[in-house]
Amino acid sequence: SNVVTDDLAFDSRIQGGLTADALCSFLSCAATSPPNTTFSQNSGVVALTRCAHRRAGYCCAGFLITFGVLAKISAIIASVPNCVRGG
Repeated sequence: SNVVTDDLAFDSRIQGGLTADALCSFLSCAATSPPNTTFSQNSGVVALTRCAHRRAGYCCAGFLITFGVLAKISAIIASVPNCVRGG
């Protein structure tokens, strides 16, 4: 990927990634879900699709977050008794 790996900026990015992973794991535990881990499956996806654009990653993240929230919203609506919903 032609990324320089011998400078302080690279070390800073690695440290930021590890810190973000730790923070997300903490937040997921606080929300009573199992902690997440970071794997390098993205390397395989990029090799297969040849798409390494950040916008594609942001779109995928948006879809995953939206679908996760919609499932919880649907569960809340489904938990309301029928007599309250007018059924």
